[in-house]
Amino acid sequence: MPNIKAIDVVSAIHKRVREQAASYETPEVLEDWSNDLAKLQSAYNSAYCARNLVGSVPQLPNTFLGFVAGWVIGIAQRMLFWYTPQIRYFNEAATSVLNRVCSLEERKFRVFLALEDRLQRLERETRLRSVGQASGPVRTGQDACPTNPASADQRQSSGTT
Repeated sequence: MPNIKAIDVVSAIHKRVREQAASYETPEVLEDWSNDLAKLQSAYNSAYCARNLVGSVPQLPNTFLGFVAGWVIGIAQRMLFWYTPQIRYFNEAATSVLNRVCSLEERKFRVFLALEDRLQRLERETRLRSVGQASGPVRTGQDACPTNPASADQRQSSGTT
């Protein structure tokens, strides 16, 4: 039977965990999310600019054809007098929903970045604690720096350091 050391097994496990964690922490994910947010914001801006164009007369040239087109458009507007306000209302509602989606996605992105930062700090702290435990106990509080000489003398006389 081969002589397997526990430290080698633990090191192999730690290496595998680090590799798996590194595969999840790709900067492309953040970049893709950021690009998608920009596209969503651009779509919202386009919808916001176009929301009042429904039911309005486009720019017509000063020609006979433009005059006829304006007359036909006026007839169509009169025929759809009952329908145009509904379309405008729908466009306003859709723009409002898109604005809310943009806001929520931006907030979610900021929360994700904050959580990622917090996770990195916790991982760093955990690494430091595991290194501290491997190198020996870390003295903290009164044991590390006694402020009262009498209490230090009492600990020495009782046998604790």
